Amino acid sequence: MQQYYIATKIDILKYSTSNIRTLLMHNYDPEQSVFLLLKQTSKAFREKLNRSFTEAGHDITGEQWRIIRCLWHNDGQTQQDLANVVKTDKTGITRIIDSLEKRDLVMRVPDKTDRRQNLIYLTNKGKSLQEELMQIFTKISSEIQKDIEPEKLEIFRQVLNKIYHNLTNS
Repeated sequence: MQQYYIATKIDILKYSTSNIRTLLMHNYDPEQSVFLLLKQTSKAFREKLNRSFTEAGHDITGEQWRIIRCLWHNDGQTQQDLANVVKTDKTGITRIIDSLEKRDLVMRVPDKTDRRQNLIYLTNKGKSLQEELMQIFTKISSEIQKDIEPEKLEIFRQVLNKIYHNLTNS
């Protein structure tokens, strides 16, 4: 049986693997779970972004903004490519693109090499939003990262990337 040693101020206690698991599960606080904190933080960020877009007079949600932003960097992508980038399913991406198309922010154009697919392009109206929406996003990003040392943010990014890697490659 594998043994672990835990140092305390009083003495060193010897725990077996099963005793440590029991101890950790007994003291585990789901409210302090990294994953719950990530979910809460992500939700708060989305709500702040949506509110900021609305206050600036833009009827754009965070998920719609993610699609528009992808197209600013690489216009003319398939729905599937966009779905892969923003990590959503076919139904979700179709709903988002339908909504953007109704607002005249994107248009579907049949793919000349594969008529079964449409390529999604920004309209002039969609392109014209880039500067203002990026300013809003940059401002929010700066606000929420204030007073955090750049080195700590980099470590945080590395840890999140490792967790993501572990989740997607297991």
